[in-house]
Amino acid sequence: MAKALVAGGVRVLEVTLRTECALEAIRAIAKEVPDAIVGAGTVTNVEQLKAVTEAGAQFAISPGLTESLLKAATEDGTIPLIPGISTVSELMLGMQYGLKEFKFFPAEANGGVKALQAIAGPFGHIRFWPDRRYLSGQLP
Repeated sequence: MAKALVAGGVRVLEVTLRTECALEAIRAIAKEVPDAIVGAGTVTNVEQLKAVTEAGAQFAISPGLTESLLKAATEDGTIPLIPGISTVSELMLGMQYGLKEFKFFPAEANGGVKALQAIAGPFGHIRFWPDRRYLSGQLP
């Protein structure tokens, strides 16, 4: 499937850690589909961050933001961490660690596009990764 996606122009692929074969899928994509930018989703702790890095992930997405994940991602610097945030305070904490990319999550439960626009307003230099439910053209 990864080869077909890349052939069709979709190069950035996220493999969520919701199945037992996720790490093996990341390994296989990283090895067999060199034009893919493969990342790991649903990374919830430092051990998972280390495991996806070793498997070949080029980025990690977390549903939330914790100090331990922030420290591990920024001290090691091996792969970018895109943490999920739903408040300005969480956004600013991530910014203190040098992060410039975040995922507004869970988007719909936290007010959707209007809430994200309000949060993003003062932070024009920050990039938000879209939730799968929203088209990127709707997001700041």
